[in-house]
Amino acid sequence: MFNYKIQADYGEVEHQLYFPDFASDASDLFQGIAAFAILIFVGVALLTGSLLFLFGPAAIAAGAAMQLMNWEKPPVEHEKSLPWSEYNFVTVDRKYQVIVTHRTMLNLGFEARFPNKELFEQYLAFLRTALPPSATFTETVWKW
Repeated sequence: MFNYKIQADYGEVEHQLYFPDFASDASDLFQGIAAFAILIFVGVALLTGSLLFLFGPAAIAAGAAMQLMNWEKPPVEHEKSLPWSEYNFVTVDRKYQVIVTHRTMLNLGFEARFPNKELFEQYLAFLRTALPPSATFTETVWKW
């Protein structure tokens, strides 16, 4: 999920991995399943009288269950671009609707992804006015 704020001098983006609303509500369900799985493995180990059972596949499953016990949605990440005047190159990817502004390294830059063609064209028109006249615009598929 991407949220962009484009200013006259720079751009900002907030992004986070998308999880549906039920995923945060289901964390209690995940924790319940994980606790149940841990209890089952300990119970089987006690029932069989072999604690070695806990060192095999049960240990792997218990580790996964512990991960589920601590699961949270990933945090929102914030990125801020450099001032527009510092960018020298722009990669325009019309196929995937991505525009990336670069300084010198073409695999690094401020990457903007768009849900529709209108916003894509609007941002591209803005960059043509905001970037220095010497900026080079290249249309190609963005590999990264």
